[in-house]
Amino acid sequence: MKRALFFSLTLLFALGGCGGGDPTVQTVTAPSLAVAPHALTLTAGAAPVALFAALSGSEAPLTWSLDGPGALSATQGSSVAYAPPADAEATAQATVTVSAGDLSATVTLTLNPVVTEWFVSTNGSDDAAGTQAKPFRTLTHALSVASSGQKVWLADGTYDAEGGEVWPLPVADGVLLEAAHAGGAVLAGPSDATALSLAGGVSIQGVVFKDFERVFAGGPQAFGAVTLEDVSCDSTGLTFSGAMQATLTGVTFKNLDPQDVALALTGAARLQMTGGSITGAGYDADCEGASGVYARHASVAQFEDVAFSQLSQALSATEYGRVSLTGGTLESSGACDTEQSYQMDSGGISLNGTTVTLTTGTAFWLVGAGTTLVLKDTTVTTSGACVLAAEADSIQLTDSTLSQCSTAIDLSSGRATVTGSELIGNATGIKSDEGTSVTLRGTTVHGGEKALLLYGSVDLGTAADLGGNSLSASTRVLEVHDDYATVNAVGNTWLPNEQGSDAQGHYASQSVTGPISGKNFTLSTGIHFEL
Repeated sequence: MKRALFFSLTLLFALGGCGGGDPTVQTVTAPSLAVAPHALTLTAGAAPVALFAALSGSEAPLTWSLDGPGALSATQGSSVAYAPPADAEATAQATVTVSAGDLSATVTLTLNPVVTEWFVSTNGSDDAAGTQAKPFRTLTHALSVASSGQKVWLADGTYDAEGGEVWPLPVADGVLLEAAHAGGAVLAGPSDATALSLAGGVSIQGVVFKDFERVFAGGPQAFGAVTLEDVSCDSTGLTFSGAMQATLTGVTFKNLDPQDVALALTGAARLQMTGGSITGAGYDADCEGASGVYARHASVAQFEDVAFSQLSQALSATEYGRVSLTGGTLESSGACDTEQSYQMDSGGISLNGTTVTLTTGTAFWLVGAGTTLVLKDTTVTTSGACVLAAEADSIQLTDSTLSQCSTAIDLSSGRATVTGSELIGNATGIKSDEGTSVTLRGTTVHGGEKALLLYGSVDLGTAADLGGNSLSASTRVLEVHDDYATVNAVGNTWLPNEQGSDAQGHYASQSVTGPISGKNFTLSTGIHFEL
């Protein structure tokens, strides 16, 4: 026993002394394999995501495999990219496995279908999934998760602050908002609130906006293309600005209070409205009513088959704004004077195939340099002036009828060109001041007391371009008071058997010089009259 112990100690010392140094302890680490991330939730059609593997303690090659939908960019290497499938009908699972010899690690992938629609109902919950079966409660929440290209459906009901809505509602660019049944979903807000704050374009269909101060808000740079279809605006209007492009189809505006504006355009906004109507709520004690459209700052509004009624100003254009109306009607009734069209500072309005019927007031009022009015195939009836141009650049009437007016055209400045039209049943046909210009071709002017009372330049026809006008009045057809002017009035039909006219109201070619007075024409001193 002693000998054995001595031998063991001797061997231990001998081993410890080998190499002349202290003993060293070596630790061997077992091979390991890790992958990142461990789990992901993705949407079908989303961009590829990178997966990374870390191998230690082994030189074995890394191999990747996929079990489930989607695709891998490679099968070997320290990293790969996983691409989700383009679409998925329901939520699915996929597993990516990376292996190195006997080692492996997995990534669990949850794949959700592409969300294209969200649903909102007054019976829903904002804690729900937002599906048709489990809708959200508020539009506020739905719009907080909706992104470009997605549609938000609104079930019938009223959505207001009491139901949890927080105005204004931010709307992402490119979102679609649609009522399940046109007119059934009502967004109701206080009169000092804005309904929607736009980050870009939006499409809205079948929704009713009620009692808001404004439907839209946003800076000029925020607006994109806005589309509204079968939308109703009750006691509220729309404002478009910047480079906004708006398309409205079948939109109605109603119960607009005095001082309200249905459509306000500024900047370079462009509006196209087809069908629908704009109706005011009537007039206050001061005969003030709502306005239909107000276009300024080079904005352009185009209307087709739209009905305007009970408005102080149906169409207003100023500061290079432009408004055009094809078809449709402008109507106003009651004892209050109204101006259905108002242009100022280079504004322009044109009507084609429109019927304008007023109980009283001026139909078209132009004031400001550069303003223009174009009427084609349009009928205007009012007890006030049909066209009152306090300051204008040009008025053009083609194939139109102005009737029952105190004055069909009252021209204080600018020029009026009337072709193929009828000015009938008016107290005065055309009245013009000094410095103005009036040209008539193929037009019938049957005035009450006077057909034409002119103090400016007059062109009723020349030998090379016959007038072809039919002129008559109960007291006097034409009065011209621009001294030392030349009036061309060749090729017209006047009152018969008056001042040398024949039984058909025609004159042989001749020149006369004022002063001269008669039922067909009265000329001041020095006026040269070519018949």
